[in-house]
Amino acid sequence: MQSPSANFSGKPPKLLDQVRGKIRLKHYSIRTEQAYTDWIKRFILYFGKRHPREMGAPEVERFLTHLAVEGRVAASTQNQARCALLFLYKEVLGVELPWLDNVEQAKAPKRLPVVFNRDEMQAILSRLTGTHWLTATGQGQLRPKSFKPTPQPRQNFMDGFTKPVRPEKLAFGRNKMRPITQR
Repeated sequence: MQSPSANFSGKPPKLLDQVRGKIRLKHYSIRTEQAYTDWIKRFILYFGKRHPREMGAPEVERFLTHLAVEGRVAASTQNQARCALLFLYKEVLGVELPWLDNVEQAKAPKRLPVVFNRDEMQAILSRLTGTHWLTATGQGQLRPKSFKPTPQPRQNFMDGFTKPVRPEKLAFGRNKMRPITQR
């Protein structure tokens, strides 16, 4: 009897097929499967098509550092590659990698808010007219202090949904409070 991991030819499945099978077994999304297999391919190609079983934590650290330093990838991209490789080693190969402390972390970009000084703001506002100027300056939303909205008469929530039923048309007993239909 064949092992469940072997294909019909009797050979064990290829590494990426094993990865796909494990990802599908865990019900990961198809996009996660594509991303993980792409990162695993890049990792294998980076080390000259060596099998990941022959490599370990130092190679993973070197690859992730390469992504950050030479590849200049974003921190989230490097983190995705790390997750793919940890999945490969832990779930597919059954190898626990020690915590990857020697990885150069990709730097998250600093996003500074853009703030205009007075002169820049005046230059922008001087080019606007009409409703654009009102919107930009916030004048379109100001109301005079004496403005008071006129109260609207309150309506019953059920108005328009029900018809009044005369008491003599109601049935009592088992069919309590149900209108009697005319035959």
